Amino acid sequence: MGFLLDQAVFGTVESCEMRDNGIREQRTSESMNIGFNTDKSPEELLRQELRKLREENNTLRLQLQSQSSHSELAALKKELSIAHECHRIECILKDEALKSQRNAQEVALEALHEQHGYAAEVASLKGELRTVRGRLEAAKAEIYEAQKRNGHLRETYRVLGRRLLEFGAGITDAIGIELD
Repeated sequence: MGFLLDQAVFGTVESCEMRDNGIREQRTSESMNIGFNTDKSPEELLRQELRKLREENNTLRLQLQSQSSHSELAALKKELSIAHECHRIECILKDEALKSQRNAQEVALEALHEQHGYAAEVASLKGELRTVRGRLEAAKAEIYEAQKRNGHLRETYRVLGRRLLEFGAGITDAIGIELD
């Protein structure tokens, strides 16, 4: 539809079309080289293309000042398409920057989750260790108390045993039985 509008409004302006076709071919060939150029990153290549488009835009502005009204409208249309292309490339660059930032944040968040997991595991193990230590101390106290009670019981049994022997000896003396 843009072509029909150009013909209806401007007629055929072959020199502008040839120049536009040459620029499109150059831009297409440069765009195709983006994937094969290993010296520069895709972001740098996009920035380079953005600079070229801006330079071309400035050149078209200068040409606009010297052309007739039909050519001015064609140049304005071309300038608008270049501005749209520039905006598209800027959006791609911003999107790439946001993706890089998001990836860095995800890596940092993952590292935090791992640290938190380790910290939670360490805290859990420390809690278990405190519980075991508490049980050990309680068991030591019980053993000490049992040994203490055991010592008192031994003493009590010794005293009872002596008294029983004395009592038994008193009974045998009273009855007159001798024990071997």
